[in-house]
Amino acid sequence: MWMQRNAGGGCLLTILFLLCQPGIGWAQKKPLDGSAYQCWQGFTERKISADGNWFLYGVAPSEGDPELVVQSFDGRQKQLIRRGHRATFMPDSRHLLFYLKAPYAAPAAGSSARPDTVGLLALGTQQLTLIPGVKAIRHPELSGRWLAYTQTPPTLLASAQPTATSAAQPTTNSSSLVLLDTQTGQSRTFEGVTDFVFSKQGEALVMNVASGQNPALADVIWMNLNRNAIDTVARNLSQLQQLTLDAWATQLAFLAQANDPAKTLALWYYKAGAETAQIVTTPQTTGIQPGYVVGEAGGLRFSTSGNRLYFGVSRPRPAAKPMGADQPKLTLWHYQDDYLQPQQLKQLDQEAKRTYLAILHLTDRRVVQLGDIDLEDIILPNDGDSDYVLGVTTKGGRVEADWLEQPGRTAYRVAVNDGSRTLIREKLTAPFSISPKGQYALWYDSNLRHYVACQLATGLVRNISAAVSEPLFDTSYQAPGDPQPFGVAIWEENDRSVLVHTEFDIWQLDPLGKVPPANLTRGRGRTSQTILHYADINSTDNYIRSGDELILSAFNRTTKYAGFYRLRFGRAEPPAELTMGPYSYSFPGMSKAKNANRYVVSRGNVNEYNLYTTTDIRQFRKVSDLNPQQKDYNWLTTELVQWKQPDGMPNEGLLLKPENFDPQKKYPVLVWFYEKDSDGLYAYRTPSPSGAILDMPMFVSNGYLLFIPNIQYTNGEPGESACRSVLSGLDHLAQYSWVDTSRMGVQSHSWGGYQVSYLISRTNRFKAASAGAVVSNMVSAYGSLRRRSGGSRQWIYERSQSRLGATLWEKPELYIANSPIFRADKIQTPLLLVHNDGDGQVPVEQSIELYMALRRLQKPVWLLQYEGEDHVMRNLSNRRDLSRRFQTYFDHYLKGAPMPPWLRDGMPAVLKNTSSAY
Repeated sequence: MWMQRNAGGGCLLTILFLLCQPGIGWAQKKPLDGSAYQCWQGFTERKISADGNWFLYGVAPSEGDPELVVQSFDGRQKQLIRRGHRATFMPDSRHLLFYLKAPYAAPAAGSSARPDTVGLLALGTQQLTLIPGVKAIRHPELSGRWLAYTQTPPTLLASAQPTATSAAQPTTNSSSLVLLDTQTGQSRTFEGVTDFVFSKQGEALVMNVASGQNPALADVIWMNLNRNAIDTVARNLSQLQQLTLDAWATQLAFLAQANDPAKTLALWYYKAGAETAQIVTTPQTTGIQPGYVVGEAGGLRFSTSGNRLYFGVSRPRPAAKPMGADQPKLTLWHYQDDYLQPQQLKQLDQEAKRTYLAILHLTDRRVVQLGDIDLEDIILPNDGDSDYVLGVTTKGGRVEADWLEQPGRTAYRVAVNDGSRTLIREKLTAPFSISPKGQYALWYDSNLRHYVACQLATGLVRNISAAVSEPLFDTSYQAPGDPQPFGVAIWEENDRSVLVHTEFDIWQLDPLGKVPPANLTRGRGRTSQTILHYADINSTDNYIRSGDELILSAFNRTTKYAGFYRLRFGRAEPPAELTMGPYSYSFPGMSKAKNANRYVVSRGNVNEYNLYTTTDIRQFRKVSDLNPQQKDYNWLTTELVQWKQPDGMPNEGLLLKPENFDPQKKYPVLVWFYEKDSDGLYAYRTPSPSGAILDMPMFVSNGYLLFIPNIQYTNGEPGESACRSVLSGLDHLAQYSWVDTSRMGVQSHSWGGYQVSYLISRTNRFKAASAGAVVSNMVSAYGSLRRRSGGSRQWIYERSQSRLGATLWEKPELYIANSPIFRADKIQTPLLLVHNDGDGQVPVEQSIELYMALRRLQKPVWLLQYEGEDHVMRNLSNRRDLSRRFQTYFDHYLKGAPMPPWLRDGMPAVLKNTSSAY
């Protein structure tokens, strides 16, 4: 064991070279309780080095410090970095970079202002370098030799440490840059650096350095790393920003203030070998539209060829005029506003930073503005060298988003040479995309329910999927809105074809419409009821070549088994099964080494979730042991339950039982549901404090059965659909002697919370219910707004989750019939409502309406409202509190435990924040 210590002698970081840990002796299994949360870990990150010789993963408990594990692929070395996180392998696979997190138990005051400490670990050695006070750290994209970081000076770093007697020191942008040669270990320091950038291959480093003549100004320093030569390419600049190199390290662009009285921002350009950088674009440059200036937030980008430079232009916001004391403070809502006033206020900062794309043709120094207020989004192909780009605007289609969810999008073909525009399609809610080489625009037409391509060179538009013999959209979609397509998988090299998903298979489409569509998976997915979709595990390219080996994620609808298949693109052969079994993967669930057939896979089942390595995706080696303490607890089992509803529709759900289940006993039943969750038969469920829903492993471990039925929906009847599905499922379970039908409870949140509140207005079968963030009154909710976005909620009721399929004035009876508030007098079940005051999704007034109705009727009802929390809680103390209240609430009603004081007496305002009243 080797330790790196800090200056004070305390153990800051420990690296262990281990292959195993001592076992823990067997003990009587115990039920889960709140103390388990502190040690239960989950994965936070997972990566593999380019050569495949090393991989890493991060783990962290809900309460405590994270750990970073770095392991050799052959399993011979395993290194543990305590408090390590945000790790990355250097491109040459010789070093690992990571950040060191502040100790969990350390005082929070002032800690967010302290610069992070970064670690540099030489893989396979005990050589570790800790770098305190790092402000930014970078390396070339394709080279691991060089590393550079800016660092807060030690005096300022020390002053950032808070004390009980001194105030925080003023912040400063002053920093030094350290350039490290990782091969030799030699370093060089540059003072006064505020920004820097490496070339892609590591030939050059360009820095923004405080001017020697005036520290308030900056010089641009170009360092040739191959020759160790330094040139100053610009001097005494103000507002210097966005240093950008081309792919060949021969051209540099940046933004800085122009040398004019107006002090406007200008685009500067430098070519290697020139004497100095030159201004190439100002607001007065021909090609920039009147009223537009060079945009500060637009970003710079060279095309792959280096012949084009893309930049952003913006429209300055008019200066606010001071208003007199007698001026009204008014918000004016206009029926023709593109966005609702609350939306506009939410978007103020975003709109203030909005830029529109322009291009500088470097061969003749012409500027062409491609985007503007009428065409806000320009979509570029990969290399930026195509003759045309895709322009998309929502102008003219924004109001409809109030009831369609998505705005209508209009697409144009935009010529890069002169900016001319040709209309492609108007007002489609589906997104448009451009092929990697820029030859085609592609979209899914929800009216045709097919993919359509526009050849940008000719402007010809074609339905390219008309001959596909199976639906490209979700035929099981149970809502009035348009069913969504299963999506584009990936393009073939040089835009020759595009691969798209159906429910089970992958089809190859010709964007010219000449070659008939081909089912690449040969129908094997549909025949076996196995979803075979492209798993994007090679993110370096966004296209595939003939002969490439494609990895497909696989999920069987019947058995719920998951795994992977292999498809050799360009060969007339069916996909080959690599692995299938009773597992769950967080798809793609796999990381592949860039230069080797070595993989790291996250795989789980009901009993564990761990990391595995493989070279063939057939044989797997387990390389982690997450939560070994689980074996000391009474865990759970999961099984698939199937039944027929009264309307004849088949349905299924999950039943979770305690590991020590005894069929001779009778068990209380808790029901939880949302929409459809039976595909999670083999999912691992981590014990966790409740952010919104009850902690399933905790309740099952403590002697409950947990039933999770799917909901089969009929449009216009969301409430009755939930009743049919849930109650028929409970009828099916009632046949088993170990189900105690006299002790059943139900809980869910948001859309599930609505269904719970409707359910108890139609049945008295439950002894207790809890509903979070409910919509109790669809009439009042229809015209409400989402607090988080400021947007409308009408689309939810007409086309989406509420599934009513009509406006309030077209079919008011549907809104009333599906609102539990209108049947509040029929509710007999005790109801625990949870709705936080900061909920940005569902108005808290919806729960208050139901609470007020039941309170007036003197029905047992409680409302938990956590301050400052959103739709799902994040604060750990609040989540622990909700978990405890869930447990004591259901234990009282379903197990006969004494009524806790908070249920019996409430919590008077005078005791708020002084007593939990458990």
